[in-house]
Amino acid sequence: MPRTIQPVSLADKAYQAIRELIVSLELAPGAVIDEPELMERLGIGRTPVREGLRRLAHERLVEVYPRRGMFVTGVDVRELARLSEVRTVLEPEAARLAAERATDLDRAAIAELLDELGAGGRDDREL
Repeated sequence: MPRTIQPVSLADKAYQAIRELIVSLELAPGAVIDEPELMERLGIGRTPVREGLRRLAHERLVEVYPRRGMFVTGVDVRELARLSEVRTVLEPEAARLAAERATDLDRAAIAELLDELGAGGRDDREL
C-alpha cells in the first residue's frame, strides 16, 4: 500500500520538536519556556514556535500564565497512577476489538510496518 508523504509545516516541526524535548525531559517539568532559546535551538522562527507552543498548551503539556510566562506542565504522580489504572483495563479490550475487526488490508499494512521496523532495527545494529 503506497503512502503519500505530506509536507510538514514549520509549526508542525516546532510542535514535534518541542513535544519531544518535553517528553524526553530535556525540558523538565516546571521549567520556564524560553521562546528565543527554542527559536535558536530549533532554527525556527517565532511564529511557528508560538503555534507549536499553543498546540502543546491545548494538550496541557505547557501551561501559560499571562504576564508570567510559559512553563512545562508539572507531573502529578497520583494522576499518572490513575491513568495507568484506566489504561490497564481499556488497552487489552481495545487490542481485542482491533484484532477482531481488522481487515485483510489492515493486516497487510501492519505486516508492512513490522517489516520496516525489523529492517530499521537491523540497520541500527550494523552501525
